[in-house]
Amino acid sequence: MTPVPFQAEHVQALALRGHGDLNSASYELFRITDAPAARGWLGAIADRVSYLETEKQDKREASPARRKTRLQVALTAQGMAELGLKAHLATFPIEFQLGMAARAHALGDERDEIQSWDYGSGNKPIHVMLLLFAGTDEEVAAFARAEIEEAERRGLTHFATQTTLRYESKDRIFEHFGFRDGLVQPSIDLEGHSVRADDGTPGPDPSHKVPLGEVVLGQLNAYKYRTIGPSVPNSLDARGFLPDFLSSGRKDLGAHGTYLVLRKLEQDVAGFWLAIDRAAESLGVDPEWLAAKMVGRWKNGSAVVNHPNEPGPPPVKDTPGISFASDRHGFRCPVGAHIRRSNPRDDLGDDVGKSLELVGRHRLIRRGRVYGPRLADSRKDDGKKRGLVFITVGASIRRQFEFVQNLWVTNTTFRGLNGEDDPVVGPRCPAFFGAGKSTHAEQTSPFSLQAHPVQSVVPALPRFVTMRGGDYFFLPSVPALRFIAAL
Repeated sequence: MTPVPFQAEHVQALALRGHGDLNSASYELFRITDAPAARGWLGAIADRVSYLETEKQDKREASPARRKTRLQVALTAQGMAELGLKAHLATFPIEFQLGMAARAHALGDERDEIQSWDYGSGNKPIHVMLLLFAGTDEEVAAFARAEIEEAERRGLTHFATQTTLRYESKDRIFEHFGFRDGLVQPSIDLEGHSVRADDGTPGPDPSHKVPLGEVVLGQLNAYKYRTIGPSVPNSLDARGFLPDFLSSGRKDLGAHGTYLVLRKLEQDVAGFWLAIDRAAESLGVDPEWLAAKMVGRWKNGSAVVNHPNEPGPPPVKDTPGISFASDRHGFRCPVGAHIRRSNPRDDLGDDVGKSLELVGRHRLIRRGRVYGPRLADSRKDDGKKRGLVFITVGASIRRQFEFVQNLWVTNTTFRGLNGEDDPVVGPRCPAFFGAGKSTHAEQTSPFSLQAHPVQSVVPALPRFVTMRGGDYFFLPSVPALRFIAAL
């Protein structure tokens, strides 16, 4: 139960901050071709990586007009093996060892589609990812060119770039279906550092915070235990980069690190809104109203549970939190709505405090950004690819991301529903529905709109979001990067 003494300068900043003040980002993917050279490169990266204390110094010392760039580095299990830690991967969680493609059964990803992923599949493995941030697209592109050139001189091969769409303001972020995004982030309990509070999650108690150990390995988590990370024998750490592990004779490789999940999710914008139009016409309702009921928010971000019939004021920092406890039957916000599935808040049982406590053990700390151009007419497909680069960080891939994806988002019996997955992002996985279908394209999901005395149902929503690539990553601490470099 004793945590590792916390040192902010050891934590890669992305673990606790999304670099929202830098509007452009690019994710560069590499494979290792020369392990000794790549370890030397990683040692140099450790000197340039953005860590938590750097963020604090930037805000204190840099002028508002000054442009900054920031760099983060993440490794897959295959990358760790290539760098010389294959014999020690067993100390990592099994889901990280296997990688995302092998966890399709838990995520709703169709195995037949994995080989066509843009990256992260068996024939397109990722070893290393650089996450680059800058103020403009031109700056991030120049930053990426320099980093790619350096990496390719030092034992890595660059094979893919995941660009993102620059946004004008971190307070006005919209995903491609047209809904305001990035509203809710957990408030991390990190005394002495300003960690952005969310817009009201987790409900009626705005003082509720997620313990640091839910994000950073080696710290106390929501169970009040030290979050256990990977370890290595003392003999490997001859230079003493790593702190002691819980058991004697071992060093804590995970301390001050975290895990990162990346999923490239392509959105069928025109398909979404045309399906909404058809369903709304059959029900005799307004398409914007039906879409808001499916999402759980209006386009401007106001919550359906608080404004069930028309949009309310756009949420601001001091907007009261969302509570579902007074809408247990879903008459205002349907129980299967996207935001209600992804974060049930105070709606798991009759005890509000217990529900918040339970949900707090499965929170997602999101760091994603959209990619692809905006669609000029939301009902007319232009043939271009667009979607969300979903990124979340946390101390447990299984208990946080996989739990939410499996038990809430894709669960076809969530909150007593029958044969329904998430109406917006649900994968419509045939294996989950058990309908004997062979492909996602053939599978649909109903969506229930609870009401008294009679509820209505949208009978057959197709898939709107398609998985196009991704993997599980380890975001090492700065000392851990230096340790790997010195192997």
